[in-house]
Amino acid sequence: MKCAVGVSSRKFLGFSVHKGGISADEDKIKAIQDMEPPKDIKGLQKLIGKLGYIRRFVPALGELLGPLRPLLKEKNTFKWEQHHQAIMDKIKDVLTSTHTMTSPQPGAPLKVYLAIGEETVSGLIAQESEGKEKPIAYVSRAMKGPEQRYSSPEKHSIEELPDQIPETIEVVYACNKEETWTLMFDGTPSNPQGGAGVVLTDSHGRNLSFMFQLDFSCTNNEAEYEALMLGLKMDQEVSIKKLHVKGDSNLIIQQILGRYDTKERSLALCREQVWRMVKVFDKISFEHVSRIENKHADALATLGSRVTIQNGQHALEHRVAESSAREERMSVGEKTNDWRTPIHEQLRTLNITKEIRGFCLLNGQMFRKNNDGLLMKCVGEEEGKEKAEQLNGATCGEEGPSLY
Repeated sequence: MKCAVGVSSRKFLGFSVHKGGISADEDKIKAIQDMEPPKDIKGLQKLIGKLGYIRRFVPALGELLGPLRPLLKEKNTFKWEQHHQAIMDKIKDVLTSTHTMTSPQPGAPLKVYLAIGEETVSGLIAQESEGKEKPIAYVSRAMKGPEQRYSSPEKHSIEELPDQIPETIEVVYACNKEETWTLMFDGTPSNPQGGAGVVLTDSHGRNLSFMFQLDFSCTNNEAEYEALMLGLKMDQEVSIKKLHVKGDSNLIIQQILGRYDTKERSLALCREQVWRMVKVFDKISFEHVSRIENKHADALATLGSRVTIQNGQHALEHRVAESSAREERMSVGEKTNDWRTPIHEQLRTLNITKEIRGFCLLNGQMFRKNNDGLLMKCVGEEEGKEKAEQLNGATCGEEGPSLY
């Protein structure tokens, strides 16, 4: 049936259309809920094949099907047990849920969230619409043989995206939460510019190396703190949850552990910021090592302070970094007439009251969480006026200024 006139509701193209809107066909939902479990290997193969056809609608399908795959081996006796049925019930719940997926909008950036397991790689492709991220598709695949021995960064590269997904994407990495990474850092004082080196190593001994150019004046100890904070930021970017930190500055390590006092205000601010940053990790430890053991990070810090790299592709990632601690000092100390200053000071000193419960600090910037859970950047009076003028002057349909 292509159309119907004068009816209160009708089934149309597999959906139920009525005065309240469009909903799933109850008969199709019941058919999924009443689906019988497979009775042999051939039945399980049919089930997995059908699920593979609609895999973009099922989150983490590869991980869900993992415990079922051993049943496909002919040498194993096919026995459908309770934990197998629990997996099938979970898949039924996903297929009959009311969550809505949207089509990708051409020209708008996408985000790809990747989660790495021991045997599977899963991902979510999302796109922001009307201030909310909405799912476009789910991707998932099982790793075979040598792929299971890849490091987490290498596993990120084997995931294939659906053909209909545009190429403009932003990848948000998520590492295995149970894996413990090692962070080694070192800093070089400004002469005339400083440098920072960061080396991240996974449990298999594979490295990610970064060098930074510190585009501000800093002492040796300040450079060491900046290198540590940059390293912690890199860990947060790839969602590392368990971390072991190594550095060759005994002073910095002992200050972080609370065994040494900090008499200089600049170092005290750095230490407080590090203390706040480490709270996002499930497990973190610090260790002082010799300069010889830290020679990789030391070489990167020296190179970052002396070499200027032009735009282009390089084997090492090179960034120009601004001081996180100095940004915080400016936010608190120099903007005395700014409405954010008293709130920023309370957050910095962890003096959280009921009035500021919705505010938070991220990398020195102040945000407020709205009712939808989105973080809104707090701006000063001048910047607020500028954004308001841009918004009022924008033509209908044009992209306005960023409010986040």
